[in-house]
Amino acid sequence: MRGSLREKRPDYWEVRVEIGVDAVTGKRSQISKVVRGTRREAERSLNELIAKASAGSAGGTTAATFSDLLDAWMEHAATDLAYQTIVGYNRLINKRIKPALGSVKLRKLDSAKLDQFYRSLTAAGLSPATIRQAHAIIR
Repeated sequence: MRGSLREKRPDYWEVRVEIGVDAVTGKRSQISKVVRGTRREAERSLNELIAKASAGSAGGTTAATFSDLLDAWMEHAATDLAYQTIVGYNRLINKRIKPALGSVKLRKLDSAKLDQFYRSLTAAGLSPATIRQAHAIIR
């Protein structure tokens, strides 16, 4: 794990740690923090940030949205699916899933948002089979 330290102005230090490549977008990702104090305090903070990042507790490592993930999954899954299955999945993704969940950041997607989405499908009068298919795509 790599990190850097730079003095922004006297007694204000910027600490940055590279946390790898985003698996969905392919972009490099990093976390940063501003530390007020001496260089030694900033180095201590850098070491703590590196330890957190190494342990995976430095926060979400992706800035991707659910829409990005769906696109990547569909590109990968399309090689193993029948043509009509791809057409049906794309219709469900573009008409129901992306409008409701597409803009949600992956690190913000939780069970409450998914439950609300499934309730909205039920309220829209979709059949249980269609809701199961949407769940299979999301899963």
